[in-house]
Amino acid sequence: MNLYDKIQLDLREAMKARDQFKAGVLKMLVSAVKYYLASSEEARKAELTDQKVIEIVKKQVKQREESVAAYEEANRPDLADKEREEARILHTYLPAMLSEEEIERMASSIIEETNASGPQDMGRVMKELMERAAGRADGKVASRKVTELLKNG
Repeated sequence: MNLYDKIQLDLREAMKARDQFKAGVLKMLVSAVKYYLASSEEARKAELTDQKVIEIVKKQVKQREESVAAYEEANRPDLADKEREEARILHTYLPAMLSEEEIERMASSIIEETNASGPQDMGRVMKELMERAAGRADGKVASRKVTELLKNG
């Protein structure tokens, strides 16, 4: 069963259990996937992969996290808590994230393999790192680690 099918199954189960909050979050997620599929000719022709669904889920989580920050700044803890709970539900569909140490080890091996020697190689190393991490690495953490390694290397 692919990830999108699992999301749809979980949506049906939430609706049967009358869990309106979870069902609402999953409806928004299914809607985001359908929007992606309808948004371009390329998307309609391509097969919906788990990796693409993960990208969509990450985008949804990021939106929730930005909303949490905005609501906290506006002193609306009730709305911030709602967004946090939505993000928590969405996180269940993401693969386990790599730790900083795992990202650093992966980046070190890529730097070694590609003979990267300085900041000018940052793009090449980051591209390879993010491909290998396959959605399991935080881009900001990866960028910081690669920068540190290239400066010290």
